[in-house]
Amino acid sequence: MVKNSNWDAYLWAENNYYYFMQHASQFCKHLPYIIICPFDKSTDIPSRYKEKCIRQWITQQRLRPLCRRIFIDLPHKTMERLSTKDGKAIEDVTIAEASMSLSAILFLDISCQSDTFGEPWAFINPNAHNPLTTHDINMLFKFNNSIIDDFQHDNY
Repeated sequence: MVKNSNWDAYLWAENNYYYFMQHASQFCKHLPYIIICPFDKSTDIPSRYKEKCIRQWITQQRLRPLCRRIFIDLPHKTMERLSTKDGKAIEDVTIAEASMSLSAILFLDISCQSDTFGEPWAFINPNAHNPLTTHDINMLFKFNNSIIDDFQHDNY
């Protein structure tokens, strides 16, 4: 098991899970809404972990805790107003409502040195008001070789 004692993914997720709420006034209310988040993991992963299987493990261990907090913890923030995070938000919308407006977050690895993207990670919101259908997930993510996590067994 790879351990980086300088960085704690769960603490990072706890400190950053409101990040996407800063622009939540852009989220769709009546249609599925997906955030596409490009990232460059080549600058973040030590060279000794460049093997593909270890890169995948590190990527999932860093991104999954963040999405889990967004999708599973934020829906409980029923008293907190979105306007405290996004000044453009309608005053009566809560953080909980905004988090359930997200259908998925796709992290797209742009660190590859080719014309194609590497290892996209799709995290599906189990509490979405407008969930993606199986067909949507297959067409958008599965058939494009994305690694998919739907938090099926985390949502309790």
